[in-house]
Amino acid sequence: MERLLKNADALADGETIFRQRCTVCHGNNAGGITAPNLSDEYYINVRKLDDFYDIIAHGRIGPDQQQMPPQSGLMTEEDMWLVAAYAASLRGKNLPGKGPEGIRISPWSANGAATAPASTGETSTAPSSSPTARTTPSTVPH
Repeated sequence: MERLLKNADALADGETIFRQRCTVCHGNNAGGITAPNLSDEYYINVRKLDDFYDIIAHGRIGPDQQQMPPQSGLMTEEDMWLVAAYAASLRGKNLPGKGPEGIRISPWSANGAATAPASTGETSTAPSSSPTARTTPSTVPH
């Protein structure tokens, strides 16, 4: 995932796929419509970079019972990684859209995890179990 985040072509491809498949819920700028804003520092189910892929592939039901439908079987594994990298690249851009949801997490560390939960006093609306990490497929340049 870290290599994809540094690859402008991969991010452009991820953005193209995102605009084709994800804007109905996340909006054209990923600021969120019925789904969370992907451009702030707050996350419901993400604690590390690979969680983006896991959520895209396997879906999630949020605290408000909104569902991110699983894309596994609808998208290729490579396309899911590209969209995951694009979504992760939006972090901290604070584009117009929905307000914060979940908890604020610290910036990504070298190993792709948030360094530690940010101490802002916010409480989590995230489920008690964290998403299962997946490994990056060898076909995707990571």
